[in-house]
Amino acid sequence: ILDLELSVIERRHAVSDLVAEAIDDPAAAQSCAEFLGELMGVPMPESPALLAAHADPQLMADRLRLSLLDFFEGLCAKGPVALLLEDLQWADQASLAFVEDLLDRLADAPLLVFATARSELLERRPGLFSGRNVARIEPRGLISSDVAALARWIAGRPLPEALTKALAERTAGHPLFVEQIVLELKDHGRLEGE
Repeated sequence: ILDLELSVIERRHAVSDLVAEAIDDPAAAQSCAEFLGELMGVPMPESPALLAAHADPQLMADRLRLSLLDFFEGLCAKGPVALLLEDLQWADQASLAFVEDLLDRLADAPLLVFATARSELLERRPGLFSGRNVARIEPRGLISSDVAALARWIAGRPLPEALTKALAERTAGHPLFVEQIVLELKDHGRLEGE
């Protein structure tokens, strides 16, 4: 759908086909497709509803939100749906409100939302997902021996014990930080003789 190599007509058809898989009613599917196309950057044919929404940002926001809700409701009516949301700590308030609206509207539907986020999300929105069936997993950092193994794999050779100990302490075992530091040291030739 987002493939810019496709013609606008092909992209419009792809949006319409996607929505038709979720929404059986042709008129409702067309209305939903107009706004989902807008959301995905696919220029859809102008309609009175789309023209009105283009003239009123609040109306556009409302129609986009309702179209997404209708789309997910239609998908869930067809069978189980899994939705992956990554780095939710970067989401704006409107997006977080949408996720909560989606969970409220589809509380009894076969919908699994798998969200990843840093702890600051719950510091910013402590009530997010409250009252829902939530399994919260807080990964711990790698232990020192795993930090050493990861660093050795990234560096392509064993590293001095003092360096791997410092990596484990300074990164709290966070794999991304271990990777970034080792790559930076490797790029600058700083892995030798530490």
